[in-house]
Amino acid sequence: MVEHDVLALEGRRLKGSLVAAAHQIAGLENRKAQLRFSMEERKQEIQVLPLLLLFCMLAAAFQSQHCVIICIKSNM
Repeated sequence: MVEHDVLALEGRRLKGSLVAAAHQIAGLENRKAQLRFSMEERKQEIQVLPLLLLFCMLAAAFQSQHCVIICIKSNM
């Protein structure tokens, strides 16, 4: 009878440990998924940055061209 109770208590303890470990694993898997999603977002941002830089350079070139045209017309 005592041995049965000891085994039952040990079973409950092990079950509690298993549930806690499963909960921890689920949390870690969730964190892993969030990190993967963040990495993909960062990759997309990095791919867009060179294009933004090129657009800014193009806008600056057009602005410079416009200033030159105005200067040339004002000297005529």
